[in-house]
Amino acid sequence: MPRLRSLVLSITLVTAYFAPISPCTADAEARISIGYNDAIALFHGRTLRLDAALQSGHSRLTCIVAMQQSVTLAPTECVCLQHRISTLKRVHMSFNNVPAGKDLPQDFNVIIEIPAQSDPVKYEADKEMGLLVVDRFIGTGMRYPANYGFIPQTLSGDGDPVDVLVITPFPLLAGSVVRARALGMLQMTDESGVDAKLVAVAHDKICPMTAHMKTVDDVPEYLKDQIKHFFEHYKALEKGKWVKVEGWQGVEAAHKEITDGVANFKK
Repeated sequence: MPRLRSLVLSITLVTAYFAPISPCTADAEARISIGYNDAIALFHGRTLRLDAALQSGHSRLTCIVAMQQSVTLAPTECVCLQHRISTLKRVHMSFNNVPAGKDLPQDFNVIIEIPAQSDPVKYEADKEMGLLVVDRFIGTGMRYPANYGFIPQTLSGDGDPVDVLVITPFPLLAGSVVRARALGMLQMTDESGVDAKLVAVAHDKICPMTAHMKTVDDVPEYLKDQIKHFFEHYKALEKGKWVKVEGWQGVEAAHKEITDGVANFKK
C-alpha cells in the first residue's frame, strides 16, 4: 500500500481509504488530545491536524497536514489515529457532570490535572469545554511531587475548586477521576489569598498499598519535604507571584475544607 506524504511548507489535504479499524501496534503509538474542532496527534515529533468529523467505525480518514518539513505518514499510523480518536471521543466528558463524592468528606472524587513527576507544565480543567488546557509552563522547571487535581463541584476561598495532591504508587492519567481519602492539608497563602492544598491517597478499595496511611504524619518525611519545597518555590520565577507556606494541618481541617468547598459551590 502506498505511503502518504506532505510537501515542505505546504498544507495538503490527504484522503485515504483503509480496512476496518484495528488496535494500534507498538510502532504506531500516539498521544491525542481532542478539542472542539480538531485533534492533535504527536507521531515521532510530527504534528497532524485531523478532521474532527471523523466518526467511530469509518474506514475513511481525512488528514490536514501542516508541517515545515517533509512528512511521511504510514497507512498503519492512519489506522491507529482513527482508532485513538474514535476511542477518545467516546470517553470525552464534561467535568461539570462529575460529583464531588459519594460519602463526603471521607470519600470524594478528584479530577487529575497533572500526573506525578510529569513535565513542568501546569494544566487546568476548562469546565465549559470539559477539557484540560495548558495554563502555563512552570518557569523553575519543577515537577509536581504527587498527582495534582481538584474536587469537582467545590469552591475554595481563592475562587477555584478545592485543590488536592493524591499520593499513589504510580502516576495517574491527566483527566482521570480517582476516589480519594484525605490525610491532611498544607495551608498556604499566595498572591490570590488563602490557598490550601489537600493531601490524600486513593480510596482503600482501589489502592490497598496506601491503606495504612491515615494522617499526614504517615506520609514519608522526604515526600512531605518535597511537597512543601515545591509549593514554596515553583512560582519563584513568575513576576508578581509568591507563596508563603503556613504549615501542615490534619484530617479534620482537610474535611472542613471539603465541606466548606461543597457549601460554597451550592451558594
